[in-house]
Amino acid sequence: MDIISHIIFACILNFGSLNGWLILGSVLPDFDKFITYRKKQFKGYRSRTLFAELPFTSILIFLSVFINPSFTLGLISHYILDFISGETRPFYPFLKNVVDFNLKLKQKILVGVIIWLIGGILVIRQLMLS
Repeated sequence: MDIISHIIFACILNFGSLNGWLILGSVLPDFDKFITYRKKQFKGYRSRTLFAELPFTSILIFLSVFINPSFTLGLISHYILDFISGETRPFYPFLKNVVDFNLKLKQKILVGVIIWLIGGILVIRQLMLS
């Protein structure tokens, strides 16, 4: 999923509230894209590095609990959305199985549109309340 969708999905899970820690947590797992981009690997589990795999992820989420709850929620939201919308190896290096819900492009676009709509409504609601 794209970076904006990750931010909006984290915002949805945070009931429309958005802050810097949440944004950082929701985009940090895609840091490995800077590494794999040079190798012309852009999508799916082939574009993942150890930075996004289970051992590092577990440590990062554990440490994030001591940093900021919004940061933790952002991280968790990122992994949930990647798991739902793309192909991933969630238990690598222990298992090399690829998980993919085989969503067709139109279905992925629909998921993205729903996320953007719900996120937009929650953000507008939050802005009106403040």
